Amino acid sequence: MGRDPIRATVNDSNKFAAVIEGIEIIAELICRYAIVEDLYPQSSSAAGIELEKALVKLYAAILTCLSRARRYLEERKAARIMKSGLSPGNEFDDYLENIRLAREEVRQCTDLADRQDQVRHHGETKHLLVAIDAPLRRIADELKDVQDQLQTSKRTRILQWISPEPHIQYHEQAKKDILPGTGQWVLSDVDFVMWRNDSASSILWLHGIPGSGKSKLVSIVIEDALRSFHDGLGTQPAYFYCSRNTAEPTRSDPEKILASIARQLSSFQTGKALLSPATDLYKRKEAEGFASGPLRIEESC
Repeated sequence: MGRDPIRATVNDSNKFAAVIEGIEIIAELICRYAIVEDLYPQSSSAAGIELEKALVKLYAAILTCLSRARRYLEERKAARIMKSGLSPGNEFDDYLENIRLAREEVRQCTDLADRQDQVRHHGETKHLLVAIDAPLRRIADELKDVQDQLQTSKRTRILQWISPEPHIQYHEQAKKDILPGTGQWVLSDVDFVMWRNDSASSILWLHGIPGSGKSKLVSIVIEDALRSFHDGLGTQPAYFYCSRNTAEPTRSDPEKILASIARQLSSFQTGKALLSPATDLYKRKEAEGFASGPLRIEESC
């Protein structure tokens, strides 16, 4: 039940990232093609006319993207997330693709104009294009800061506040001493493959007596999911190893378990930007002086 709201939030964050990427591309294009217009003044030649049409088409694609981005950003966050849940596709990718195609058409026209008119002052042109690299890099860095304005130290504090549980350490302990090649049968098991490929939310129950190797098999599954993520074939998995060991009471506490899952879902990738639900909740708690204590179950879901 808790998966769909999370998916909607992730979809909305993907759209937000696409908007930021679009702004970065547009910032570069505006700088670059302002120079292109100076270098290729209006001409009655066939190449000049086609270049002018291509530029108009490019600017129209840019304006369309900016218009849609503005409407998206002006929407209330709750409404955006709800729409993302109903329509998981990312329309901004289409706008960026239209801009890319228009940009390619402009490039072809400038190549044609170069051959037809034998543009002079090539060295000056190259110098101007190189000169804008530094401000473009600065713009790119500033746009990245928009996605994650938190310094590394603050990001760490937020993650530690959400959950201090060392879930990676638990995983390392679980996979320790597994002999190479053993347990791989579980990855090709029919029930497991059906569960992994099913788009619906479901539970796969691996049961057995204590000490039969359940945790070892699960660690193999998690390692496989992590490899798929790093290869770009899947999303980053979230996991937690429970334990009935009385020396580790937090590993059987539902509140601590869900908080650890929430921490792992708070960003798309380790070290990357934190999602707004996590940062917004932290800021609200920080403003209250953390008087309500650690993360509660209902806040983790």
